[in-house]
Amino acid sequence: MAIHPTYRTPHGLTEEMRGHLARQGNVVLATVNEDGSPHLTELLFLLDELDRIQMPTPHNTRKYKNLQERPVVSVFFYDQPGWISATGSVELWVGPTLRPPISGTVTGC
Repeated sequence: MAIHPTYRTPHGLTEEMRGHLARQGNVVLATVNEDGSPHLTELLFLLDELDRIQMPTPHNTRKYKNLQERPVVSVFFYDQPGWISATGSVELWVGPTLRPPISGTVTGC
C-alpha cells in the first residue's frame, strides 16, 4: 500500500515533537482491517535516534495480521497542549532479528 503524498511529512520530527514524545508513554496505532475499516490499539512505544517508532506486539493479534497483510499505519500521540499524528509504512522485526534501539529508553506507564 502506497502512502498518498497528502499524508507525508517532508520535514520529519522537530525537536519540539521529540520532546513531546519523550514525555509520552503510549501511542494509538491504527492498522487496516481486511474490509478496509480501521483497527485501533493503544501500545507502549520507543522512539529511537532515527525517529523510528518501535512497538512490541504478540503475533496472534489482529493488528499483527493487519501489519503483515497491509503494512501501513497511522499513529496518534496526545500530549498537552496538543497532539502528533504520523502515517507511514511498517517493517516487522521478529524474534532474533529484532533490532534494539540505537540508544534510548523505553517510554511507558
